[in-house]
Amino acid sequence: MFFGLLQGWIPEHYAQIYNNDDLANATFTITMWIEYPDDEAEDTISLTYPLRSSGGQLSFFDQHLSIRDDSGTWVDFLTMDYRNEIFLDFHLPGWLMRSGLYTFEVVAGLEDGTCLFAMSLTQEMEGDAVGDVNFLRGSSLG
Repeated sequence: MFFGLLQGWIPEHYAQIYNNDDLANATFTITMWIEYPDDEAEDTISLTYPLRSSGGQLSFFDQHLSIRDDSGTWVDFLTMDYRNEIFLDFHLPGWLMRSGLYTFEVVAGLEDGTCLFAMSLTQEMEGDAVGDVNFLRGSSLG
């Protein structure tokens, strides 16, 4: 299980250029890859989703994404208020994971290509999978 909290604010000069409608159309892309101890590696996969509260409706890893505005109110998307918080949790099933070095990169942006934030996480993880199994592409157990 992974939990994340990202707090930040929209810079004041953006308020002169963008509005809440622009933020309502923001997206985030998650790019993932895995390197195994035996020097094997998985192909990189990228998934793009709207940057909106999901209510558990996003399709990867039982993921939930929630957004809160400066007043602490849960909202559907980022706002031009002073501060926003993004909460994220997801589950990586151990039976679909091989032990290795897992890297996740996230880039969130507006339709015009403006980057809202970007981050990367690399984590060594242990898994119970045997054979040719990977949660990024399914399995082909023999």
